[in-house]
Amino acid sequence: MHDPKNALSHEEAAERPTTDLFDTGRLVQVRLREALAQLDQAIRYASDVHYDPWQFSIPATHLEPLGLSQSDLRWLVAKGCVQHAVEIEPDGKRRQFRYPEALTIAPSTCLVITETGQQLLETLRRHEASALAAPHMIAAAMCRPRWDRVRYELYFGDALIKRFRLPAPNQKRVLAAFEEEHWPPRIDDPLPPHPEIDSKRRLHHTLIALNRNQKQRLIQFHGDGTGQGVCWTPRGITVSVENR
Repeated sequence: MHDPKNALSHEEAAERPTTDLFDTGRLVQVRLREALAQLDQAIRYASDVHYDPWQFSIPATHLEPLGLSQSDLRWLVAKGCVQHAVEIEPDGKRRQFRYPEALTIAPSTCLVITETGQQLLETLRRHEASALAAPHMIAAAMCRPRWDRVRYELYFGDALIKRFRLPAPNQKRVLAAFEEEHWPPRIDDPLPPHPEIDSKRRLHHTLIALNRNQKQRLIQFHGDGTGQGVCWTPRGITVSVENR
């Protein structure tokens, strides 16, 4: 259960900087924003059903796909944006926790956002909105990915998105088709038909795989709604795509 002795008080949280992001860089801000958004949603669920927020706490390992590093976690803890505790064997129906010292991050560490973290989330959202409105960011959002079929690497600008070390023929076919057509917003399904395979289901699973394990989550692949086309968009930017 929650231990008030180790919890960050509202007064303590209020004394810590809430909008000081120093020079984190946009990619760091994106992953911090996405992580804090998940933590914020969790505490809102807890409030809605009148539960202790720790019962809805999120394991730090669940945030790793967002690219969150150990340093990111320790920074959030040190800033008072999140509280952290190690989950132990449950007692009855309630999740149980012990509270580590300082910045210790264990494999079973769970996180709860604080009021300071919610304020930082709003700051990050404002920064993102301002950046996307700036002409240079709009120009950056319009740049195209690049698929290196020799190295099996996908780039967006100078950022490495994915590196394939294992066979993934369907994903590579999609990326090769986009590269061949110079990355239009939409292409037809490039996967060859197979009499024993549902083409729409196969394409759906391929798109999920393309979005998984991105080193930097800058590109979103998705279907066109018909099951016969593939689209891509920069993450955080809505692009209208008409079917060809």
